[in-house]
Amino acid sequence: MDTERSADLPPGYDDEDPYANIDIERFDPWWRENIDLFRDHNMRPYRPPQFIDGAHTPPILKRLKDEFGVSIRFRVLDPQAHNDWEIRVDGDAVTTVERYRDDGGFSVYNMESQVFEQVVRDFLTS
Repeated sequence: MDTERSADLPPGYDDEDPYANIDIERFDPWWRENIDLFRDHNMRPYRPPQFIDGAHTPPILKRLKDEFGVSIRFRVLDPQAHNDWEIRVDGDAVTTVERYRDDGGFSVYNMESQVFEQVVRDFLTS
């Protein structure tokens, strides 16, 4: 399946609503909040970013932020290419990671979640 979308499509357009026949109350609060936020702004359905092993990034980022009291962000290096992203902790570049969209429309960071956590922990404790 080609996940590229035409720029001619209106905001919020999606071939399918991935939550149409699902009780979203079964999702974690952060996921439900984002589903509602995306709907309120007529955006494409929310699909949480994840690591290559399928672990969702938001709960991992929150856990590390809460533990260390830092800001952790993914930032695209070249908005035209969309592939290479930088992991930044409190504004400092830690490493880069490739990002792509899978066939389900999820952003996937090409790194295992445990590797990500270790890279951030090593940066913060060095």
